Amino acid sequence: MTPEQKIELQNTIDRVKTGGCSSVESHSVIFEECINFIKPKNILEIGFFCGNSSLMMLELSKKYNSKLTSVDPFLDNVTNDYLNSVGHPEEIGGDSVQLAAVESVRANYGNRFKFIHKRSLAASIDGDLNEKYDLMFCDGDHWRPGIDIDIQIALALKIPYILFDDFNKEFDGVRQAFAQVQNRFAALKLYTKEHDGSDCLFVANLDVIKIQ
Repeated sequence: MTPEQKIELQNTIDRVKTGGCSSVESHSVIFEECINFIKPKNILEIGFFCGNSSLMMLELSKKYNSKLTSVDPFLDNVTNDYLNSVGHPEEIGGDSVQLAAVESVRANYGNRFKFIHKRSLAASIDGDLNEKYDLMFCDGDHWRPGIDIDIQIALALKIPYILFDDFNKEFDGVRQAFAQVQNRFAALKLYTKEHDGSDCLFVANLDVIKIQ
């Protein structure tokens, strides 16, 4: 992305009033590269949080008219403890803040955006994940049991590509969960986010994609 494109994307974030840990500096280039590689029709995001990642992926996939489904149960105690720990107390407010971000994204992107207010497992069991998804952005539960579930959802839905956020020692559950099924995936690229040195791992599902 050019510096001008990054400024434009940040201006959109400011106008729509989303927030969260994903930032233009940390994620925009990663999202752009993965989206341009896949040219997705449908993206599944696990973990809306305060909406920045949803907005960036919707903006960066406009030329493909991609749709995005985001799943998040909004667990206030977990969210608020985390916002305190990373120095963002101004975003504390639990469901009220996060649901306001959902409505703002929905108002700006219309039927390109769908939000499911549930845990990913419940959404899967209830039949809410009913599109043919081309990409999963996995950034919800960062502990081993939750990541195990999200990976199994991706495999069951035959999603060809997954982008794992926070693939690093701070959230070792992400790496541990992936290690158990890595023979079913091909690692395409390990990204290091510029702002904090943490990683994102982009993989292909070998049950769907044949890597030469």
